[in-house]
Amino acid sequence: PAATPAPAATPAPAAAAAPKDPHKHFADPNELSDSERARSEAAKKLTDQSLTKLAAFYRARLSGMDRAKALAKSGLNEAQLEELQMLTRTYFLARRSALRYQADLEATRKRMEAAKAAGKESDIADSARAVQLEKRGEEHAIFMARAVKLLGAKAKALLDKREAEFVALLDEQEAAREKHEKEAREEAAKALDEARLLGYVGLMQDLLHAGGPHEQAKILAAALEKAKLTKKDAEAISLLAVAYFPEKLAAIADEKSLAAAKQKIADASAKGGKPTPFEVRLERYYEERLEKFAAFRAGFAKQYGDKPAALFDAHADEIAEIYARLNAAILESLE
Repeated sequence: PAATPAPAATPAPAAAAAPKDPHKHFADPNELSDSERARSEAAKKLTDQSLTKLAAFYRARLSGMDRAKALAKSGLNEAQLEELQMLTRTYFLARRSALRYQADLEATRKRMEAAKAAGKESDIADSARAVQLEKRGEEHAIFMARAVKLLGAKAKALLDKREAEFVALLDEQEAAREKHEKEAREEAAKALDEARLLGYVGLMQDLLHAGGPHEQAKILAAALEKAKLTKKDAEAISLLAVAYFPEKLAAIADEKSLAAAKQKIADASAKGGKPTPFEVRLERYYEERLEKFAAFRAGFAKQYGDKPAALFDAHADEIAEIYARLNAAILESLE
């Protein structure tokens, strides 16, 4: 059956006043933050040769060369590398993202135009996606205007000249990282048993109890020894958990919501009435979400084996608590 859309959310009340433009201060160089000022100063020293050295460092690392040898081959020292990465990485990541969403927007618009030409209405998902992608375009335009102010026209021209090269390097780095993470997940899945999973759960609980990153670093070695895991083991199990648990947590919430929706329908029937169309639609919405999770779980089990998914399900409560505490810590850090 066709997917049932989620019930529309109640619109939030309009704000009393427009929020302050978060980018306005970039018009005044005296209001730059310390990190922005550092990028602005570094941009004055940027040359095509320094970008060539940075590209050489990235290629050496992609070939498997260790960091010290890659630095020596590129002709950079640690301070120069750090300065160049600070200056270029965010810029090229933003440009790569822009190239991707621009291609996505073009494809979305073509589907909408094809529907219109056939005398049909555009798909709701396509219409919503086009609006979202257009908004991202507006945000990127603000980013590029800021980049000119921070970097200056000369540095920006150098970055634009090398854009295709560095975007390709970012793609290679992403592919290499994904390959490494896939292999780590597969190794973790083969070795995972209840003792190792409980060791990982205990490790995460100890780290969260310790406090912030500085405090966690102090107890990491002892916590790993207590869990009977190596740092590599823990990182691999974490990658495997991250591949499964966001979907599992959503499914747990959907199961509760579906039970509540079914109860409302049962209550209506018990009173001799009929459920409202909204209640029927809501029930189907959560059923479809759980069907999608079942398909996801089957795919996860096919890729990593039945045991990891079964172990994660068996200890869902403990791991859900860890995720809740991690999310709370992130929110607290943003306040």
